Amino acid sequence: MKILNILTLIFLSYYSLNSQKLDFTHGIGGSAEIATWSSIWGASPYIHYHILFSEMKKPFTLDLSAGTGTHIYSSAGFHLLYRFRILSSLRFNITPSFYAYAGIGEEFIFQPRFYYYPLFPLGIGFGKKLCFNLKYNFIPKLDGYHGFEFGIVYYYEKEKRKPVVKKPVFAEETYKKPAQKLKLPPYLEIREIYFIDEGKDTILDAEEKGWVYVEIYNKGKGIAKDLTLYVSSLENYKGIEFKEKINIEEIGVKKGIKVKIPVEAKEDVEDRIVKLRIDVKEPYFGADADPKIISFTSKALEPPEILIAQTGIDDDEKGLSMGNYNSKIDPGETIELNVIFQNQGTGKAQDVRVKILPPDDKNIFYIAIDSLFGKDSLFYIGKLEPGEWKKMVLPLYVSKRIKKEKFRIPFIIFEKRKRFTFYDTLTLALGKKFRRPEEIVMTKEIKEKHVEIKKVPELLVDVDVNIPEGRKINENAVAVIIGISEYENTGSVDYALRDASIIKEYLLKTFGFKEENIIFYKNPGKSELERVFGIKGNYKGQLYNYIREGESEVFIYYSGHGAPGLKDKRAYLLPSDAHPDYVEIEGYPLDLLIENLSKLNVKRVILVIDACFSGAYQKGMLIAKASPLAIDVIKPAKRLKNGIIITASGEREVASWYPEKKHGLFTYYFLKGISGSADKDGDKVITLGELKEYLKKEVSYMARRLYGREQHPRIEGKDEEIIVELK
Repeated sequence: MKILNILTLIFLSYYSLNSQKLDFTHGIGGSAEIATWSSIWGASPYIHYHILFSEMKKPFTLDLSAGTGTHIYSSAGFHLLYRFRILSSLRFNITPSFYAYAGIGEEFIFQPRFYYYPLFPLGIGFGKKLCFNLKYNFIPKLDGYHGFEFGIVYYYEKEKRKPVVKKPVFAEETYKKPAQKLKLPPYLEIREIYFIDEGKDTILDAEEKGWVYVEIYNKGKGIAKDLTLYVSSLENYKGIEFKEKINIEEIGVKKGIKVKIPVEAKEDVEDRIVKLRIDVKEPYFGADADPKIISFTSKALEPPEILIAQTGIDDDEKGLSMGNYNSKIDPGETIELNVIFQNQGTGKAQDVRVKILPPDDKNIFYIAIDSLFGKDSLFYIGKLEPGEWKKMVLPLYVSKRIKKEKFRIPFIIFEKRKRFTFYDTLTLALGKKFRRPEEIVMTKEIKEKHVEIKKVPELLVDVDVNIPEGRKINENAVAVIIGISEYENTGSVDYALRDASIIKEYLLKTFGFKEENIIFYKNPGKSELERVFGIKGNYKGQLYNYIREGESEVFIYYSGHGAPGLKDKRAYLLPSDAHPDYVEIEGYPLDLLIENLSKLNVKRVILVIDACFSGAYQKGMLIAKASPLAIDVIKPAKRLKNGIIITASGEREVASWYPEKKHGLFTYYFLKGISGSADKDGDKVITLGELKEYLKKEVSYMARRLYGREQHPRIEGKDEEIIVELK
């Protein structure tokens, strides 16, 4: 019993003194006890002070009490209770505890005694504030002391402690004795500091990793040795973890080094600006670099939502299906049921698997389910970005004995995190007309936070789904994809983001690009365009950092507004924050883009632009009080000797949209062409000459048919250049 008392005191001391471990909820109350002791009955009043350890995984209550009674015996003591909650308002203290008891009395002689006795408490609470307690007390050492105690406690919360900002872990301001060789001090500078995350959108999402890159340069006359780089947060950032200390052995004279600092956002990260301070300490001369602060945005976890978005059936005689080609489910048919699962939430889904449960009718039979989905009947999807989807084909036989007009197929959709498990049921009717699989359409529009996702259209755009596979894997190829739909100072470009998203799918599947080599920008401003492509006199932007000199191919795609300079007659890409009337100041010059691309030491550059530079667009004029201008975008393209340039329209023309296909007219036929429609000789190799002939024919025809106007794509490059090779 003494050991129990000592452990209890250690527990109380530790959690009372260490205010960083948990918060307390306090309570005050009173109780009355009726007891018998040595066949003498008596009553005792007590006062109680409770401390509820409210933030522990297992909630405990410390009950401090003191009182006196008719036995002429005063007492004070404490006991520790384990609290167990049932429903929302009932709380039961069910674990027996031991009471450390000190009494003063016995014929008015002041003599302390300590007793340990079992305590069986029961507490019933109302809400969070009020709790009634009933206790049975039994002390064997006191001639069979038996007592029943009834009490009431009122709980109240003290003000929460303010978070303590973690102080930077700086090196001690002391100096080591320089080695004999270190005669001159270094001069250290933090020259460059930037942040990159896994998604390459400069936002650190929940459960995502990133890296802070720091370039340290020694421009002094002495070698820098035994440096320490310290990282510290300016505030307490919930859910942000980073490496706080990195040792650097040496930086030579007039040399630099780049340090990579890992940063990770946990599940509980918040929406906020994160600021990290970087210090570089030199121990021998105190020649520290001036500190720098890097800021980036962290984003709270956004939940995925995986649902059945669209269905279709294949009832021909190909594959495993055996039907009558009428696109209906009829008794006696074997059909291939096409089910499209889409992430209609705002967050990325990870490790998605679909469990196929038995149908609710015994006359429906799954065909070859073990060979297709394994013994567990699991369809593996993997990762799904917001708006992204994947199709499952489930063969099934409908018996001629079926009586019901409808049957149901249930699914369990598992995600890496158990709380994001979803249940969905597909109800199918006999004799109902279904879309054939090649006609089903799925959007790839990414849903922004707090914005409802649009319903999936019924028809499938062929170029969105029938994405061909290419022959090659372009290991070192780098792409920049830019889609600008929303503008601050002019009208939107309806399908720009959709165009950009589908182009990315083709680069991955058809051109063989690696996902980590694709730079994707949605609605970028001018500063972001300058970041990726560089500025006048400095072409070494983000794109330059991604390429391997002499080995990489580069693919650039832009969908958005283009605009002419009224004074300088130059063509400009229009960033999302630019005003068309001031494009010469706020735009990004097309000739500067081509100039900077021409300086890259790469195998080849393909530049595809779905924009016009006449000043007009689908909804009217971009520039107030101006007529369409004739801007030659091909002339500056001739400087790109190792490149191919393809633009949507000619001088004074408008780059049209194709609403039925939900794409830009030019982009739709560009995708259709590289899917195989431009392959005139059928050799699975699409050359620039073939693509040029196809685009000029189809885009021009459809522009006249839809809008009664001319649109002639412009192409610069050698006809024999191979654009893509298909399997």
